[in-house]
Amino acid sequence: MRKKKCPPTQPPSDALQRIEEAIIELQEKVECLMATYSDLSAEVARITDAVARLESITFPAPGETPPVTQAQLDATTAQLKADADRLEKVGVPTAPGTPQTISFNAISGHTVNDAPFAVSAGASSGLPVTFKVASGPATASGGTITVTGPGTVVVTASQAGNATFAPASDVSQSFTVTL
Repeated sequence: MRKKKCPPTQPPSDALQRIEEAIIELQEKVECLMATYSDLSAEVARITDAVARLESITFPAPGETPPVTQAQLDATTAQLKADADRLEKVGVPTAPGTPQTISFNAISGHTVNDAPFAVSAGASSGLPVTFKVASGPATASGGTITVTGPGTVVVTASQAGNATFAPASDVSQSFTVTL
């Protein structure tokens, strides 16, 4: 049995025009989405860089000159907040991930002549916790605290989060150093 050969058919010209218009509209939407994604990627990179700069700040010992001024720190913090607000408005979460908490063991009192000692804290995520001396006569290196004089010391435990876990709220413990 032979197939009958049919003449080619043409869709109505208005259908072709509607298809062409739909293609142009889709191309414009794709270009707009690509530009928006590119802008957001640049914003995220800039914010990540600013956070890294903030995290690299070391606090000086009493009497030393700080590596940045309070005005510089305030300006960077304000810029980060503005960036986070702007990203939130376009639907980019600023603190993605599963919430986590820190458990920070109490620190007993010490004397000026005590040897450096370890502090202990854990994050519910299992991620490592960092320590810093927020105030007082002591220094922190990793999980080791060294007292440098008498007074009240406040040690802060932090966990910055990662791609899976959101940053934990900082937890502080204080202790007294006596002569």
